[in-house]
Amino acid sequence: MIELKDIEQLANEVLSNELSDKGIYIVDISVSSNAVISILIDSFEGIAIQDCIILSKNIEKNIDREKQDFELNVSSAGLSSPFKVLKQYQKNINKDIEIFTKKNQKLKVTLLSVDEEGIVVQEKTKQKIEGKKRNKK
Repeated sequence: MIELKDIEQLANEVLSNELSDKGIYIVDISVSSNAVISILIDSFEGIAIQDCIILSKNIEKNIDREKQDFELNVSSAGLSSPFKVLKQYQKNINKDIEIFTKKNQKLKVTLLSVDEEGIVVQEKTKQKIEGKKRNKK
């Protein structure tokens, strides 16, 4: 059986060797019971398809398919995906994001700062412009 810790170790080795100059970090790694390995990565500069290919090939060559068949998916964290690690918050400082409150209310905010304790946001408010009329059709 493929172990999550082994995949994490292999991924971290590739990121600190072949891809060390790119600032790529792991967002999430999962290994399902039917040997589907999913790795999400990100960086402050964005992810190129070539980065995913390099990581995928280096992990594949270190797992023996004779012992365990597996499926490997390496991709970048999507724009609409929830943040999972601190670096994703740091990457989005001063950008507009959507958050959900404990009451499941969706807010559009600007992320002002972040640390291990929490985040600081500024809610975006809609402003009515005086004298502006709505288009009539």
